Amino acid sequence: MKLKMTYNGITLPIEVLHVEGRGVVEFDTTTLTVPSRDSSYYVKRRLPDKPMPVEYVIENDGLTDIRTKIDELNAVLIVGNVVPITFSDEPDKTYYVYLNGSPEGDEHYFISHGVLPFMRKPYKYGSKETANLSELEEEFTTDFAGKIADSTVKNPNMASMNMQQSDLQPPNGSWGSYNQIRYNSISQLDGDLAITSTNRDGDLTQQLFSFDLIQVIERKFGITIPGATISDKAQWCRDNITRLNCNWWGWGSYPGGNMASLARWYNPQETWVLNSNGSTTDADTVTRIRNVESSNVGIPRLIDSNGFVHFMAYAEPSDGASLSRLLTDYVDLEASIKLPTIMVEGNAEAYPFFDITFTQSTSGYTLTHGQSGEHIRLIRNFSPGDVLEIDTSKRKITLNGIVNMTILSFDSSWFTLKPGYNGIFTDPSSAATVEVTYRSRWY
Repeated sequence: MKLKMTYNGITLPIEVLHVEGRGVVEFDTTTLTVPSRDSSYYVKRRLPDKPMPVEYVIENDGLTDIRTKIDELNAVLIVGNVVPITFSDEPDKTYYVYLNGSPEGDEHYFISHGVLPFMRKPYKYGSKETANLSELEEEFTTDFAGKIADSTVKNPNMASMNMQQSDLQPPNGSWGSYNQIRYNSISQLDGDLAITSTNRDGDLTQQLFSFDLIQVIERKFGITIPGATISDKAQWCRDNITRLNCNWWGWGSYPGGNMASLARWYNPQETWVLNSNGSTTDADTVTRIRNVESSNVGIPRLIDSNGFVHFMAYAEPSDGASLSRLLTDYVDLEASIKLPTIMVEGNAEAYPFFDITFTQSTSGYTLTHGQSGEHIRLIRNFSPGDVLEIDTSKRKITLNGIVNMTILSFDSSWFTLKPGYNGIFTDPSSAATVEVTYRSRWY
């Protein structure tokens, strides 16, 4: 298959037959040999530039046409030192190369064939990406898949039950833990039901589903939520979660017929709350009901000081003759969160460039990488309108157009973005708008 190729943004008048240098990564390794001892000691390694010869042909209408196309090719190749190139079989990736040596080639009447002796830099790059940290939002779902009873190692969420009370129990009330059989039943929507019931007069059956937002977010996105204590992290969740939607699949029955309800727990008011619609069902088969909170007043009420939110499904009370019964097939929690998280493609680290415009006065400013905990701390009194640029690839800080390295604290680290999710937290979080620009890289 013949490929097209661009050099410094210009399509070359050639057809590429073969490209080397796009294979397995290469290393220059430094070792230390000690006299009279076997083997050697590993010291370090580096990624060198490596050959990237490009075999090509130029098809033409005769010798005159050959000269014209060679002149055109030379005019393009002579410009620039290290230049970007792309190939048509991976148009979204850019290599950086320079010519090293003399091109080989031969000419015939209707065709010219040769090799361009490029040397390439170690990485190939994706396109430039820019994100406004204040506008980033993620959605996630958590449930009881993989849950091991009496353990939070694989799944931090918890489920409990109560069939011996006449009133709705608070989350810290009298509850019995789910066993493994029940956890397995609610881990997927498959018709396998977790059933609880009571025939004690006036009592009702109720099932509690508690979701550990702190652990779910940190595990899902691989970050450490800012905060010195669990209470601090819970407050961060209150400030940044914008929607919580619990879905429950099942049905319930009581002496008067069929009825099941799904309520959410408000912490300061210590009360269970139903939605005005959609939170109850009178079906006699597995049906989904849900309880949704998306207001900036309601969200903080749902999240307790440990970062948990609690939802409860319940059936109406028994009369002593007919059961109060609840049958649960599956439960999950959907959430939306203002999370300054960037998804970096590639398999190599990327260098972020931060463009920060202050909207409030502050005596300092810190950027923290959520996965590694590394941070860049600036010590200065910033004013509204100040523009700060941080170039991690050049390790340079510019304030209002002037290089100013003296504001960088000694404990700062020039962190990079890792492949996958990267959380970037700012402190104070509301003092500035932050745009981050980066390019994903591949070996």
